[in-house]
Amino acid sequence: MNQQQIKVILQEQKNNQQKFGVIAVQKGWIKQETINFFVDNLSSK
Repeated sequence: MNQQQIKVILQEQKNNQQKFGVIAVQKGWIKQETINFFVDNLSSK
């Protein structure tokens, strides 16, 4: 993802309260599998 895509996602979050990853996946900028990897491996357990 690039800086412009991140800005778009952050702006959309303000409008619709969706999670960052949900918006990124909907736009096709990142795969759901990538989100799952980070959630599974970086979240505190």
